Amino acid sequence: MKATKIALLLAALALPLAAAQTALAALTPAGTEITNEATLAYKVGGFVQPTSTSTQTKFNVDRKVNFNVTNVPASFIDVLPGSTDQALKFTVTNQGNDTQDFDLTVAQLTGGTVFGATDNIDAAGVRLYLDNGSVAGSFDSGDTDITAGHLLDEVAQDATVTVFIVGNFPTPQINANVAGLTLAATALHGHGAGAGAVIDGAVTDINGTVPGNAIFTVFADTGRDNSELVAGAFRITAPVLTVNKLSRVIWDPVNFNATPRSIPGSYVQYEITIANAGTALASANLTTIQDLLNGNTVLDPDLVGNALDTAAPTAISAAGKSFMVGYAKTTPGVGRTVASPSYYSAGSGVTVTGQNLVFEFETLLPEQLPDYLAGELKPGESVTLTFNVAIK
Repeated sequence: MKATKIALLLAALALPLAAAQTALAALTPAGTEITNEATLAYKVGGFVQPTSTSTQTKFNVDRKVNFNVTNVPASFIDVLPGSTDQALKFTVTNQGNDTQDFDLTVAQLTGGTVFGATDNIDAAGVRLYLDNGSVAGSFDSGDTDITAGHLLDEVAQDATVTVFIVGNFPTPQINANVAGLTLAATALHGHGAGAGAVIDGAVTDINGTVPGNAIFTVFADTGRDNSELVAGAFRITAPVLTVNKLSRVIWDPVNFNATPRSIPGSYVQYEITIANAGTALASANLTTIQDLLNGNTVLDPDLVGNALDTAAPTAISAAGKSFMVGYAKTTPGVGRTVASPSYYSAGSGVTVTGQNLVFEFETLLPEQLPDYLAGELKPGESVTLTFNVAIK
């Protein structure tokens, strides 16, 4: 019973406090005139007398300068090599009690870390945009370039304005490189078109309604220095490709496959392996790879490989299947469903023109929606192209 009474008492006491906090939530605008007077009620010999009113006091509400600059989201924005008009999103919120202008400064980081990674590249063609286009909160062609003026004009109290730092990333770029940029804001006096004067904390009569009663400025931002700065960062997401070509003599007409040598009539097997490292942050969409055979060799039309210990080796797959394609995956997740190895004839996935071979990945690594585009090689995957030549 006693515990219940105490709980009810605490709840009752909390109500006036909550009401007071609610009342304080909306900040009284700077320059507001606050008037107050007291009224005295009294009696003389038991008879009620007319009330007596005190002199009136007046003062102006001082200016509280408080604002916040935020990177949204507070994480990397991934970009592709060669991409343009990539945007970092920032918000500037006026948390003070007066309309303010804000001067914005954009800078590239020079080293240091952002989101736990080292800044090691710069964005190209950096610009600053005001978010006032057709899609609120997203960078689009309707947003206004404010790079030259770098000003937010007449930001009302409690208002939030969104801006974008925009840059380009011409090729080549290296996977996982980071371009960090900062946005700094300084509050200026508002209540007028264009940039107001820098607020320096001095006494001023701006917005005062009581003649001669000055308004003081109090900095309430982090550090109480009228300056807020936050960093954002782009991260390059690129494939990490390696292309390796190996050759080995697999048969000669004298030794067969017992220590074969590269004499005329021998078969030499080539393997070209294209791999996208597991550390890569993006797929590679392979198109073609070209191989120009030496004039002293000729393409083996049947890709021999069976019964190499005899005088007449036979095709690994079937006569006319000149090329073998192998696919491998070393990372978890859905992989391709193509048979590995697969075999192809000249003219089907590989164009053969004289000594020139062109492998076409649109056919060799076909589209597999929704998981794969044609020719796509995801991180941790590789494709190996195998064919033979005979030495003339």
